[in-house]
Amino acid sequence: MTYAANRDLAAARDWLQQPGAGVAAENRLIRISAAIKELKTAPCRWPVGDHAGIRERPVEGYLVMYRVEPDTDNNQTAGNV
Repeated sequence: MTYAANRDLAAARDWLQQPGAGVAAENRLIRISAAIKELKTAPCRWPVGDHAGIRERPVEGYLVMYRVEPDTDNNQTAGNV
């Protein structure tokens, strides 16, 4: 992940794990983490967005933006996320 992506994910984690955030916030963070991990096995599932070559995966009110290289538009032959 890029530095900016790590920073953004850390900020989301901090927000969702702040004191009093509760079980719903914890479950939301679990779903966000699972969605990011899922990209490894299905990188082409989500469409290219407004930025050329950048795919977008919405999850729990957040938008995961990522690049697949090479992007073959096929999960079996696609490269790294």
